[in-house]
Amino acid sequence: MKKEVVSIYVDNKANVLTRVVSLYGRRGFNIDSLTVSATNDPDISRITVTFEGDNLTLHQIVSQTEKLEVVRSVKTLDGKRSFFRELLMVNYHAGIKSTTYWTGTCKKPCSYSTKRVNSAIV
Repeated sequence: MKKEVVSIYVDNKANVLTRVVSLYGRRGFNIDSLTVSATNDPDISRITVTFEGDNLTLHQIVSQTEKLEVVRSVKTLDGKRSFFRELLMVNYHAGIKSTTYWTGTCKKPCSYSTKRVNSAIV
C-alpha cells in the first residue's frame, strides 16, 4: 500500500469537514493527514487528505467523495508532480536567554515571538 493524497474542493459552509471526514470513517479508511485551507474564492475551501491505500481504494474513495453534495471537485495529487512538506509549530515558555538559543536553532524561514509564550515555526 502506498500513500495517497487527495485534494477536495468543497463549499465553505458549516459542517462540511464533518461530512467529508465521516465518509472516510464510515468506509473504514484511516486518515494520516488532514489540512483545510481557504482558497481565493471565499465560497470554496480546500481539504487535503492523506491516507494509505491501493489503486482500488483510491478509486473507491474518490468516487464516494464526489457524490457528496458539498463537494465541487476531487483531484488526486501525484507524488512526482507535487511538492510536499511538513510544518511543526512549537510553543514554549522561556526567558530572554533561552529565547536567543531557540531563535538561533530555527532555520529560515522561521517565525518567532519574544512575548511571554514564544512560538517557533520550524
